Amino acid sequence: MSICGLDFGTSNTTLGTIDGSEPVLTALEAAQTAIPSAIFYEADGGVRIGRRAVEAYVEGVSGRLLRSLKSVLGTSLID
Repeated sequence: MSICGLDFGTSNTTLGTIDGSEPVLTALEAAQTAIPSAIFYEADGGVRIGRRAVEAYVEGVSGRLLRSLKSVLGTSLID
């Protein structure tokens, strides 16, 4: 059986697993164990997450950046 725990935070997201009997954080982007909780929807239909989402926004790629998703989940603002 596999066990994992996801912390979908307002600012950052992490994923923990069990390695043998020890808890470890999983690298989600290269060697980074925490990534920004961000999604970028490109105007052409592409999707970027984490640091790539923030980079697309900063670089001026046409699309929409969503951050602090926990504050709008379950509300009409998510639409």
